[in-house]
Amino acid sequence: DGHAFRVFKNDPFDSTTLTHNWVWSIEEDNHGDLWIGTYKGVCKYVRGEDRFIQYFHSPSDPATISGNRTNYIIKDQKGRLWISAWGKGLNLYDEESNSFRRFRHDPFDPESISDNFVRSLFCDSRGQIWAGTWNGGLSRIVETNGKIVFKQYLTESPAFEKWNKINSIVEDDHGNIWIACNDAGLG
Repeated sequence: DGHAFRVFKNDPFDSTTLTHNWVWSIEEDNHGDLWIGTYKGVCKYVRGEDRFIQYFHSPSDPATISGNRTNYIIKDQKGRLWISAWGKGLNLYDEESNSFRRFRHDPFDPESISDNFVRSLFCDSRGQIWAGTWNGGLSRIVETNGKIVFKQYLTESPAFEKWNKINSIVEDDHGNIWIACNDAGLG
């Protein structure tokens, strides 16, 4: 609040607390509530009620988040939340149904996300969402008439294999996208 710190922690016996104390990311939604990606699930801090709503993966329910290690959250220009689950792909939260739509890598589908290990998410000034992956290079979300597919940018050459391990994505003042790669430099 600008004057003091208030600490929130997980209490395994209280479902209105954080899902885990290892917090990866935070994103504010259109209602001013905070979405927190943790090592074990994602949760929403409802400011008006001073409590958390917990979301976990359930193998028997395809409307749940695809995995519990939710490391990155980003809001697109439509106000929708995209949440990555380490090793389990990318999720789009549907506020109306309070459910998640899953996007996973399919080696037989060139329009799927390039890898399930999403390491970074970025929304550029044109509203395009970019997903940097740990093994599959870069993917850009392409949405046409409600259909969502992915444009893959993957380096096939073994000489440039390190370019497929993306750590960070940013845009400069000129609209150029910069990509930081693990042990391969900046592109």
